[in-house]
Amino acid sequence: HYIWHGAVQRRHVRHTRPGSAVPKWVLSKHDVLESLGDDAEGELRRRAATAKFLQELSAKVGLNQWTTATAIVFFQRYLTFRTHGIYDKFVVAVACLFLAGKAEETPKKLPDVLTAAYELRFKGKKSLSPDDAKYTDYAERIMVAERHLLDTLHFVLAVVHPYKHLPSILAALAPVLRGDEEQRLNDVAWKVVNDTFRSSALCLQYEAKVVAAGALYFGA
Repeated sequence: HYIWHGAVQRRHVRHTRPGSAVPKWVLSKHDVLESLGDDAEGELRRRAATAKFLQELSAKVGLNQWTTATAIVFFQRYLTFRTHGIYDKFVVAVACLFLAGKAEETPKKLPDVLTAAYELRFKGKKSLSPDDAKYTDYAERIMVAERHLLDTLHFVLAVVHPYKHLPSILAALAPVLRGDEEQRLNDVAWKVVNDTFRSSALCLQYEAKVVAAGALYFGA
């Protein structure tokens, strides 16, 4: 069950690096809570539902977890840093995955992403066809959302994920690990990191290497 609540309008935290117009992507806990609005718990649930949708959509079109994580980070950053406008969460989510595919060099064609997304959201309804007026409307809105997304992200599409830091941290721990502990820790940490994308806004609050270290500590 995906919680869309029709459309979303965020306010929003627009903190920037000194001397730069690009927002700081890592925020304090206070700023994260502020970005979630008055109903922080409800907003986290809605974001988690959309993250679950993105996970399922990514699997449906054959994208890997890295690209999925990038799409979720794009979505979280968009909702946090967008300063104006009201946009359908479904359209924004699809635009995030479509853009993430290009950013991570795993591109998928828009018709494939859109038809798969429509099937997931509207289960039981007739599939979209490129000849349908509804398809054209959604496609146009996704392209507009992608442009807004690029603007909000200041065209900064490179995302560092916790997965990248797991090997180096595990290598540093290797002297004190026994037997197959390294592989077990790696497997557990991957699952924990995956869960953080689905159920929290940790990607807004901590650097990737901190999340990676925390995931390994949890699995130890």
